[in-house]
Amino acid sequence: MEGRKHALSDWKGKIVVINFWATGSVPSQAELPELKAFTKKGTSRVVIVGVNLLTMEKDGESGVVKFAAKNRMTWAQLLDPEGTLQKAFAITSVPTSVVLNAAGRVVDRRVGTVDLFWLQTLEVRYGQ
Repeated sequence: MEGRKHALSDWKGKIVVINFWATGSVPSQAELPELKAFTKKGTSRVVIVGVNLLTMEKDGESGVVKFAAKNRMTWAQLLDPEGTLQKAFAITSVPTSVVLNAAGRVVDRRVGTVDLFWLQTLEVRYGQ
């Protein structure tokens, strides 16, 4: 959302949680406190990366940016304007979170909301 592109190599060696979301998704909104709590207390080995499915947004990019600012979504936020990531990870509903291990391989997937306990156990389950 800051106007620059990212690559998975930006988080090389980390466990990456790619959290696909949309502003109009009530479950996406419901998991925000859990994501905020984790990013405040979390670990340096697990990174949350939000990916907004812009194709699902009625208010476009500016609405998404306002929503993220208003809700203090301070972790990395990316836009998927053409649904490229949505297709690559076969996302059919939001929220959906995909976990990549430190080698960049998909090791877990959660359809629906995440909770703090699930986030806190990722390092133990997938950190090597």
